Amino acid sequence: MSTIIKICGIKDVATAEFIRDAGADMIGLVFTDSPRKIDTLTASSIVRSLGEPLRKKILEVPPPMLRATDDQWYMRSHQILESYLQHKRPLTVGIFAKESIDEINEIIEKTDIDLVQLAGNYKIEDSLSITRQTLFALGVNHATSKKDILKQITPGHVLSIIFDSFNNKNIGGSGISFDWNDFFNIDLDMPYMLAGGLNVHNIESAIKKLNPWGVDVSSGVEEKGCKSKALIEEFIKIVRRTNA
Repeated sequence: MSTIIKICGIKDVATAEFIRDAGADMIGLVFTDSPRKIDTLTASSIVRSLGEPLRKKILEVPPPMLRATDDQWYMRSHQILESYLQHKRPLTVGIFAKESIDEINEIIEKTDIDLVQLAGNYKIEDSLSITRQTLFALGVNHATSKKDILKQITPGHVLSIIFDSFNNKNIGGSGISFDWNDFFNIDLDMPYMLAGGLNVHNIESAIKKLNPWGVDVSSGVEEKGCKSKALIEEFIKIVRRTNA
């Protein structure tokens, strides 16, 4: 399967529809403090413009018997994500960083987003209280070890881990990448998504070096804080060309 492409920070229907037509697989809608934050009314309009919500389809969830090991769980969970994409593309992903579980579930109810992404001050176990299947963003930097990662990605909770650059202020959206050489040496034997400073200049080398299941971009397809259709189109073309 080709590398999954997720484009985050979408703020209007026209851009969402352009991204769908350009061939992206997931669209990220930000509901936490950010220049890219949108309200539930706008989000609902975007979700409706992209077709019937995923929840209205018959979907499979990862069976509990696969929760024994990280590699078993994440191999199967990514297969299930791929099956979701056969039902709907792009999937809408709501991004949260410090909102309460009750707030998240309320926004899910109001907007009908397909998936949730937890980024920031959450534990992976929080996903079990959320009424949608979940992606979990984990910040990494030069000091991150394989032991650090495995300690935080308990199987049986989320469908995918998004590895993103980390600093003291936030996880994600900074436009800064982490050291891929350090991350390559960690040698995780599982599918995952890669984020953090991706753009049209480095995405090809990122895919060739790390072979992630998916890539996640936001500021890397922006000009002066706004999504650039030209950069979005180029980013997607480079990913597909690299997969060929």
